[in-house]
Amino acid sequence: MKLSHALIVMLCFSLDGFVVMLKKGSSLRELPFRKSLTYSLIFALVNAVSLTGGYILALLFREFLPRRAEILTAILIVFAIGVFFTTRAVHSRFEEERLDRDFNENHCLKLALRCAPGTVLIGIGCFLLGLHLAPAVLMAAAVTFAFILTAQYLGYHLGSVFARAVGIGNGVLMMLYSFYLLSVYAAGPLF
Repeated sequence: MKLSHALIVMLCFSLDGFVVMLKKGSSLRELPFRKSLTYSLIFALVNAVSLTGGYILALLFREFLPRRAEILTAILIVFAIGVFFTTRAVHSRFEEERLDRDFNENHCLKLALRCAPGTVLIGIGCFLLGLHLAPAVLMAAAVTFAFILTAQYLGYHLGSVFARAVGIGNGVLMMLYSFYLLSVYAAGPLF
């Protein structure tokens, strides 16, 4: 897997956290810069650990899969996550933005952990497509940090009105990207 392919996948799965924090940012009374950095760091660390967990899980069953099955599994993971994100966004209801006086690091950790299963699956997919762990974790942490920081401020200043559109766009982007990966690997080691 090329680093450019991995970067696109990292951008897509970071948009899930983006939507979550966009909604949360709209409910915060105040957003000091230090707190927003802390929340972004929490999300980045959880994503890095989750991605590493995906790599470890993939190591456990990689020896049982032929190379073609590894590639197809990775592409199906990206497609399935895209379908999930799209479906969840389409079926989400508009939520009234209510002030959350109690939001803190523990609540942020819970939100980040809600996004972790998708990151574990992406970690499995990246491993099966041959991306090395270190660049994947660094990209995931950096992209997630930037997206979460941006989402907090957008949500805080603009509200969560764009959350549904971003969620749908993210899911569609992941599905389209899975077709692109299929076309790239269909010409190469897949068949």
